[in-house]
Amino acid sequence: MIYVRDLRHSYVGQTVLDLPALDVEDGEHLLLLGASGSGKTTLLHILAGLLRPTEGMVAVDDRDLTAMSEADRDRWRGANVGVVFQRLHLFETLTVAQNLALAQRLATGSTHPARTSELLSRLDVAGKADAYPASLSTGQRQRVVIARAVGHRPSLLLADEPTASLDDDRAQTVADLLVREATAVGATLVVATHDRRIADRFDRVLAL
Repeated sequence: MIYVRDLRHSYVGQTVLDLPALDVEDGEHLLLLGASGSGKTTLLHILAGLLRPTEGMVAVDDRDLTAMSEADRDRWRGANVGVVFQRLHLFETLTVAQNLALAQRLATGSTHPARTSELLSRLDVAGKADAYPASLSTGQRQRVVIARAVGHRPSLLLADEPTASLDDDRAQTVADLLVREATAVGATLVVATHDRRIADRFDRVLAL
């Protein structure tokens, strides 16, 4: 699923990520654990095709991301990757259901109302389909963002610091939701975090 070799990335001449090798199997749940500045977010952005590394090779599903143009990476990401960013970006002028529909349309060219209803129900926010993001609690926004990320059944699900600033119970809930939804769609899950509280929810932990 994920094949990384001799990966290095630098900003203004300063190396922030140096990873000789990484292999992640299809359907595996991997936690990237490290302090701020350890390169975990950079690695996540590279795996998502948002960033081309300074050196090295990165392949996902036998696609060499380092050999693809930016436009090709954008198209590939839209169809194959779900991302939960640290900041819970939602379009504030769209309802919850409209946010999910837009993501589906961008990924697949069409909307899937039944899929939206299924996800919102499973994530316990079915009653918020017609609500606007401003009316949601942080936990509800988190669930909606997860629903949006898996709406097109991606093969790769990435999450950046999804439990930052959450208390113990909510951190475990979010970790469980990510693992559950990745399993439901058969996605490989990679989570970048400094939060050791959720380490036992993952198949493997890689310290950066």
